[in-house]
Amino acid sequence: MILSKQTIKETYKSNRFWLIMAVVGIWCQLFYTIYQNSLQTNDVYVSGGSIDVDGTVNVRGSVDVDNTVDVDLRAINGYRNCFYNNYSKHPNDYYRLPVIVN
Repeated sequence: MILSKQTIKETYKSNRFWLIMAVVGIWCQLFYTIYQNSLQTNDVYVSGGSIDVDGTVNVRGSVDVDNTVDVDLRAINGYRNCFYNNYSKHPNDYYRLPVIVN
């Protein structure tokens, strides 16, 4: 099928053609944005503030803490205290969570 100049001119003047081009352009932009966001990583540096984290944090290297750290003991050992008793194995002995301070 060979397109004549007249057919091409009529196509470019058609509202339907430009509507289709706009829709295709919007979808291409949407997919490009989603693709770029999936490749992007964010580095965070906080000075003089606080961060609340829900989920997990992967840390490479060392972490210095110059303040207090809140630890959920119930998530670590199932008890709300750092001293806990294992009634089933040793009913009269209390255990503590090991803490290393440099």
